[in-house]
Amino acid sequence: MKRLFVLLVANLLVWNSFAQNADPNQLIKEGDEALTAKNYPVAFEKYNAYLTQSGKNDTVRIYNCAVCADKADKFADAAKYFEKSIKNNYKTEDAYVGLAKAYSDMKKGPELIATAKEGMEKFPENINLQKLVYVYCMKNGQALQKANKIKEAEDTFEQGLIIKDKKMKTNVLYSLGVLYYNAGAKTLQAATPLATSDPDKYAKEKTEAMNDFKKASEYLNEVTTIAPDNANAKKLLDAVKAAMK
Repeated sequence: MKRLFVLLVANLLVWNSFAQNADPNQLIKEGDEALTAKNYPVAFEKYNAYLTQSGKNDTVRIYNCAVCADKADKFADAAKYFEKSIKNNYKTEDAYVGLAKAYSDMKKGPELIATAKEGMEKFPENINLQKLVYVYCMKNGQALQKANKIKEAEDTFEQGLIIKDKKMKTNVLYSLGVLYYNAGAKTLQAATPLATSDPDKYAKEKTEAMNDFKKASEYLNEVTTIAPDNANAKKLLDAVKAAMK
């Protein structure tokens, strides 16, 4: 039994040595064939082995490897190879989108925002980068709002203001308006019974509510500037003005 174990180990070492020294051209061929067949896990495996083994800066296969890693749900590997594509200036716009998506899939918000911001500076009209930022900011901003983490929610929503798309940007601004209107209304409602029992505390709470309403009006005014026909923003702005009287 001990001899058999030694033989098995020896066979594994021979196999690993063979795999590590596979013909690079064969790996490229098998990777290209797997990519054509949309067998992304195998394509990634072949391209990754080729690139790791050869150490070559093969711009085409680096990008293809990133795409296959993304399709195979290997997001950390996708990020690594998309970063290389950006450095190679190869399919740079698509590589920024791929890198931002990889960070999104890994739930790495700061990295997603930083990548998207950098990409949008070079490709300001890229709608896919804007969508990735929008989805991240709206989803996480609303979750923080629900948890009553107002400042954190504001910070998250505000990251979406780098978006240029009119509809998405107005939705972000409107969400900020709703955030602060609700915060002010909640504070004022809780403070109302204190108007006679504790006038000083009531005055302090009312001031806080007015500050929230002021922030809400600023965001909503931006919405109406960008989209004058936005009925929801107009309606909420009227409610804000009424609450501030």
